[in-house]
Amino acid sequence: MSPPGETLADMTDPVDPFADIPSGWRAITAAMDSKLAWIAPAAEYTMVRVERGLLRVQVTPTSPEAERLLRDAEARAARTCEMCGGAGRAYMSVVGSVSTLCGDCSWD
Repeated sequence: MSPPGETLADMTDPVDPFADIPSGWRAITAAMDSKLAWIAPAAEYTMVRVERGLLRVQVTPTSPEAERLLRDAEARAARTCEMCGGAGRAYMSVVGSVSTLCGDCSWD
């Protein structure tokens, strides 16, 4: 079990696994990380990335409870603007890249 206030990211890697995650999703990943530290203190992040406008997270070892937490964070990110953290949806740019954005942050 981790000490209070310490997150799984703090314990597993000196490099921030969320460094490439957009600022609008930081609250989602911070909450996920904090909960994961208590649910699965031995877990290590094996993947944290943005793929076609969606958050993708994997840890090892995992458990059903940890997987539910990760999938919930991914689902919340899918409806949260990655720039500002407001309500968002998928937008495709003219060059085909996909981002999850709100109306104010979108390219429309």
